[in-house]
Amino acid sequence: MVMGLAMHKIIKTYLFSPYTVLVSLVIGGIFMIMAERRVKTITAETVADVVSEIRPQLHPLIHTLAAEKSTRLGREIPPEALPRDAK
Repeated sequence: MVMGLAMHKIIKTYLFSPYTVLVSLVIGGIFMIMAERRVKTITAETVADVVSEIRPQLHPLIHTLAAEKSTRLGREIPPEALPRDAK
């Protein structure tokens, strides 16, 4: 925080200049286009294969969403509400 306050003028001058914003947008756009053009290989032949590939990626998301909801409601997450792999 102290460094941010001390370097406020430099940060505002260089990071908020139109040139910096333009270059950042162009570079970010190029990276997004490259990511979209990557070859995607589909290895699943059945719906069960797709679910088995996606399930490990969803467990952390489900756990995070359940924890956030329970925190907002002010209570603990019951173990049976969590995915089997997340316990």
